[in-house]
Amino acid sequence: TGTTYGIALQVTGGANDNTIQGCQISSPVVASTSNLMAVIYGPSGSVDSRNKFLGNTINGGAYTFYWYGSGTTAMDTATVFDGNIMTNMYYMGVYQYYGYAPIMKNNTLIHNSAYSTHYGWYSYYIYGPFEFTGNKVNEPNASGTSYGVLIYSSGTANNAGSYPLWANNFISINAGGSTAYGMYMYYQSYAKAYHNTIHLRSTYATSTGMYVYYGDNIQLRNNIVYCPSGAMPYYWYPNTNILAADRNIFYSTGTYFGYYNGTYYANLAAWQTATAKEALSKSTTVTFANPATCDLHLAGASQYDPNLTSVMLPEIPTDIDGDVRVIPYIGADEACYILPAQVKFELRDGNGQKASYVEIPGTLYLYYDVNFPNTAASITATVKLYNAVTNALV
Repeated sequence: TGTTYGIALQVTGGANDNTIQGCQISSPVVASTSNLMAVIYGPSGSVDSRNKFLGNTINGGAYTFYWYGSGTTAMDTATVFDGNIMTNMYYMGVYQYYGYAPIMKNNTLIHNSAYSTHYGWYSYYIYGPFEFTGNKVNEPNASGTSYGVLIYSSGTANNAGSYPLWANNFISINAGGSTAYGMYMYYQSYAKAYHNTIHLRSTYATSTGMYVYYGDNIQLRNNIVYCPSGAMPYYWYPNTNILAADRNIFYSTGTYFGYYNGTYYANLAAWQTATAKEALSKSTTVTFANPATCDLHLAGASQYDPNLTSVMLPEIPTDIDGDVRVIPYIGADEACYILPAQVKFELRDGNGQKASYVEIPGTLYLYYDVNFPNTAASITATVKLYNAVTNALV
């Protein structure tokens, strides 16, 4: 309960193969940036591997999860952080330093700090085929400089066979007039950022949805980067770090679409010409369920908008909810395919002829047609019969 030391759970001294599951873990909610106020603390110099944190609710602290290995040759290995809910941290949600092949998935982080610079998720020197998938990072009332997800000097020892995967994440930041970054890649190598949905609400013109600085062999595919308040979707520097970028969806109301190798560009068309990338990407509006709560599921007409469809990426067979991708849709959410207007049915009698009524006892057939998508579907139909004379249910 103090304001200097507030560690709720410390893992150290070569503590391997532990599972922390289904726990309520809390530290004081205080204005501190000290790592000694982390709720869960793995101190620098300690190598603690194959630990799992599953389905916990973690509240308060300067950091929610502070996990620090010993160096690039002595890393925490195969940490799993899955299905946790994190709230009320002051400085950083998750801070990982010197790790190999962690799996960070299906977590929810709500960061609502007034500190001048704060981070939702900060990964530093993380190597190997690590996974950051299915997470929801929400900063609903950010002030100061905000980073949703920051990836710093990670993957630099990787190769084409060990791409880190950043996929199926919702990132929502409401920054007002402050500087904010949705996903910030700094000296990131061999990364695949696929099917993420980033919703950045900042009026600061150079706030950026997806920021890429140096690094190499980065692939950006099937992402939605949405900036409805004046921020710009992209920042790339220099001009050699992006291996592939295409079939993304963008929206911006600001002065700039992005910054590329020393120059600002006003729109997607100018960006395509300058970069020779994003040939099949589009700039269009998208309707989301509720960006304020980080519910970035497609809603309204966007649930069946062909402008939002793409091609399958074999690494991403499902969406953020575990729903199988079929078309697929761009962003983290695979749309709802079967809507009322897309299912047609009719009644037929025992001879297969259209019928508006049937005599009882008798035979009644229900014929249906699903015109979208062109795939298998399970249909459940309930038929209620009325008496034609009394107009009452039989």
